[in-house]
Amino acid sequence: MKNKYLALGDSIVEGYKLQGKSFVYYLSKDFDIANRGMNGLSSNLLKYYRGDLKPFTHVIVHIGINDFLQGYENAQVEKSIMELVDIFKSEDLKIIFLKPVIIAQEACDYNWCSKTYYPLIKERLINYRKFLDKLGEEEDFQIIDLMDTTGIDVYDNLMDGIHPNLKLSKAMGKYIGTKLLQEVWNGKFCQENQTKKIIKKRESTFDSFSINFNSVYPIFFYNQSQKNCLWQFSK
Repeated sequence: MKNKYLALGDSIVEGYKLQGKSFVYYLSKDFDIANRGMNGLSSNLLKYYRGDLKPFTHVIVHIGINDFLQGYENAQVEKSIMELVDIFKSEDLKIIFLKPVIIAQEACDYNWCSKTYYPLIKERLINYRKFLDKLGEEEDFQIIDLMDTTGIDVYDNLMDGIHPNLKLSKAMGKYIGTKLLQEVWNGKFCQENQTKKIIKKRESTFDSFSINFNSVYPIFFYNQSQKNCLWQFSK
C-alpha cells in the first residue's frame, strides 16, 4: 500500500497569509498528502475537525499554540492530545507530531497575546514540547522539531512572532520531508544484516512510497557498531 499522508492542525498547517503555500504545499511535491489545516484550531477541537481518516496511512499533526493563546493549561492540552492519539491508533495510522516553534514576544505587538501573559504562554509551550518528546519515546511516534529547521533562522522569518513567511514555510517543508524520508528508509532498509552501502535510483525503488526525488540519490550506510542507518542525499 502506498503511503498517503494527512496533515492536520492549525494555521501553520493551513498556511496563514501564504495563499495555501504552507509547508504542506512543499511536501506535496514529493509526497501524497492532504491538507486539513484550519486557522485558529486548538487541540480540543481537532478531534472533531479531523474528517475521514480511512484513506490515509500517516497523520502529521501541528497543534497546541492556539490552546495556550486561549489560556488552556498543559494538563488540558495533554489530555486532548492523548484523545487524538487514541483516535489515530484506532485507525491504525502512523503518527508524526511536529513540535511547534516557541512563539516570539513580537507576537504581542500583533495582538496575539499580551506582554503580561507572554511569559506564561512561553513556559507552557516549552513544557508542551517536552511532553511531545516524552510521548514520542513512549509510543514510538516520530517527533519533528520545527525549531531545528535547517538552513534558515526561524525567528527572523516569522511574520508576526508566530506564523512562518514564505521562505520559512518552504524551508520547513524541505526539512520535514527529509525527516519523513529518513523514517521511511530506516524502517525499510536499516536491518542488522543489511549490506553496508545501498545506492538506488528513484524510479526503480521509490514508487511504492509516492516520492519524487528529482534525480537525487539517497545513499545509506549501515553502522554495525551502533546498529543504525546513516544516510545522506547525493546527486
